[in-house]
Amino acid sequence: MIMEQMPLPGTLGRICAAPCGPSAAGRSGFPLAICQLKRFAADHVDWDHMPVPAIEKTARTEKVAVIGAGPAGLSAAYFLARRGYHPTEFLKGALCRRPCSVPVIPDYRLPPAILEQEDQLY
Repeated sequence: MIMEQMPLPGTLGRICAAPCGPSAAGRSGFPLAICQLKRFAADHVDWDHMPVPAIEKTARTEKVAVIGAGPAGLSAAYFLARRGYHPTEFLKGALCRRPCSVPVIPDYRLPPAILEQEDQLY
């Protein structure tokens, strides 16, 4: 279920600054740790048997370009592909790695193995 709405749960669960946390307070009055829950699920899934969400069978002919290799660009390409498009990604470096036009996320916060694991799924 997580993969239907969040294509990079292991990655985003590690790099999200949780700006919506204060507004997502549960009955206890404490914010819900939504990204940490998704990170936990991603860390405990059997990636070799992970089902990839269904792709629409309608083939689209329109051309779509996605600019950027960050989480937003990869998520956009993921959702476009699920809807039958064949997006072309224009990247400047790999996601969160050097060389990259956005600040680099250090390995202790986002281990390269996690990123590779999610990248291989698609």
